[in-house]
Amino acid sequence: MYSILIMIHTLIDKQHAILFAKALDSSPIFVKKAGHMNSEVNLNEFPLVFDLCTTRLDLSLFQQYLAHRYDKMALDYIEGQKEKVIKLDPGEILDEGVFHFRHLKTSGFCTFYTKYDWNPNERYYEDARIAAKRISNFTRIIMLDKLEDLNRNDIREQIKLDLNANIIVYLCLYDKVKDQVTEPDFGIWDDDYVCVVRQDPESGKLKEIELNSRDSDLNMYRKWREIIISKAVLIYTIEDVDKYLHSY
Repeated sequence: MYSILIMIHTLIDKQHAILFAKALDSSPIFVKKAGHMNSEVNLNEFPLVFDLCTTRLDLSLFQQYLAHRYDKMALDYIEGQKEKVIKLDPGEILDEGVFHFRHLKTSGFCTFYTKYDWNPNERYYEDARIAAKRISNFTRIIMLDKLEDLNRNDIREQIKLDLNANIIVYLCLYDKVKDQVTEPDFGIWDDDYVCVVRQDPESGKLKEIELNSRDSDLNMYRKWREIIISKAVLIYTIEDVDKYLHSY
């Protein structure tokens, strides 16, 4: 465990502060001419301490993203971090996606709901494929709104690109799981937090992105993951897609 000791230089002898820090197996940071740490001297923020904590500690992926948001001064997004749930505007999905794909360490799982139009060449998906090649434990479920979606060029292109990136690809009809899985579009990253993408059912436009690291909710989404995989079919080539189509 790494600790940091902040000492006010004018109130305590420097040598005593150093000895105290060593006794605590800590690192002293001296703040000169600061006086007491109170509202009168406005000594309320310690950016160096924050930077040390976020770069030296082994933070979870969710904690890293909160630190990233804080660094961008998006304080309104992290005020509720004690609840371990934050809501992002639709325009934030690329920033969040790029961040978690670049920092992904162990595993990725996500669904790809075909009810809406997608561009398989968007940066979000390109970064996902780069992450998949790095971690070798990345699963995508092509969640089919209807079987005929497998004839769409964008869906077939997505599958081809994913397979080439060593993403583990499954096909699943949403009708098979919708009674048990109420969110068709979500991802679980490093088994640490879930990202839920909600869209307007009429327009297909992004409505809300929720990031959730609550243990109770994470366990629910993990169960959903198992339910989906149990009803899905693993594919290895684009030819397997045609076999799946012809099996119905």
